Amino acid sequence: MNNIVAFNIAVAEIFGQCYREFPIRVTISKMDVGIGIKEAMGDDPDGYFDLSEIEYQIAEEAMEWLIQAGYLWCKNPGRPISFEGVTLTP
Repeated sequence: MNNIVAFNIAVAEIFGQCYREFPIRVTISKMDVGIGIKEAMGDDPDGYFDLSEIEYQIAEEAMEWLIQAGYLWCKNPGRPISFEGVTLTP
């Protein structure tokens, strides 16, 4: 797996969710973003979710990076399974 490609997929998933609902704040699940990465990379999620798999780690790290870099606001940025109150920054 190419981490940069997976990161770009994660960012597209995250920004897509925020953009579709803007200005309403959304909840973003690292599980959903991880599944999006798996599907885009040609993997077929089998219904078993192991959040220690690389796709879910990349989803979480991408979300953290976007928050720390100032691209997103989040009401609970402390590495939860679901980030709540997420919106694009001005």
